[in-house]
Amino acid sequence: MPAEFSRIFDVVERWVTDAPGRDALAFGDQSWTWAQLDDRVRRAAGALRASGLGPGDRLAVLDKNHPACLELTLAASLIGAANVLVSFRLSRERTVVHRCRHT
Repeated sequence: MPAEFSRIFDVVERWVTDAPGRDALAFGDQSWTWAQLDDRVRRAAGALRASGLGPGDRLAVLDKNHPACLELTLAASLIGAANVLVSFRLSRERTVVHRCRHT
């Protein structure tokens, strides 16, 4: 990542500044501009904060390959949390989820 980016979300902020109306993401027959993606990520970050997540916390997302996974990854970056995507194809026996707080 270039030196001017300290978080992955910085890439979104850069594109919102340079080309807010340019397509950022396409999925199926839907597409989002950089400005729309920025808005969605900021709302997701607000929801994560409201649920108690903050800097240094970790978030695991179990889902199919979907734009929401990217939005949550970027939202976690925005609030200083770490995110990992877990494949929904893992068997129940191989998936262990713990709720923990960084202290």
